[in-house]
Amino acid sequence: MKKLLSILLVFAMAVSFAACGGTGSSTPASTGSTPASTPAGDSQPAAGGIPADQIKVGVIHLSDPAEGSGYTYTHDQGIVGMQAALGLADNQIVRKVKVDDTDAAAIETAITECIEEGCNIIFATSWGYMDTCEALAAEYLFKHASELEDKVYDVPAAIDDDVARVKLETLGIEIDTLTEEQIAYMNSWNF
Repeated sequence: MKKLLSILLVFAMAVSFAACGGTGSSTPASTGSTPASTPAGDSQPAAGGIPADQIKVGVIHLSDPAEGSGYTYTHDQGIVGMQAALGLADNQIVRKVKVDDTDAAAIETAITECIEEGCNIIFATSWGYMDTCEALAAEYLFKHASELEDKVYDVPAAIDDDVARVKLETLGIEIDTLTEEQIAYMNSWNF
């Protein structure tokens, strides 16, 4: 089940992070230092999720974020922000760099290595990775269909909101808090 979740999350996260941008900062991407704000050993799950000390994130990049600019750098800044927000340790982030998005074998190897290293979330940061991700997900479903519960797994709104918040923060965009009046107005449009 973890492999299915990992592969399916690749799609959701690739789409979530596709609209990347820069903050104008010239600071190179962190290869990860344990944030001081939240200890990685915190085992409290967030909104029905898994405990933070059980999260392991794989990231597949086109180039090396240490180069300090561009598409891959911006994606990695989101990963650095996520790591800080969740209090993840360096050993909870697995980065696969310089994975050619036109080489299906290289993509499959990177994804498979992430899964074998225990990653339960994988960010594939290029649209070119999508076909291979879909193929691996379909293969997993085919091979493990009898083991899987027949249902749809929703991403909890709190996690979806956190992903959006972290992404916007990496772009330097602040999010306003809605007033009670605005919330009531929005809720009146439920269909």
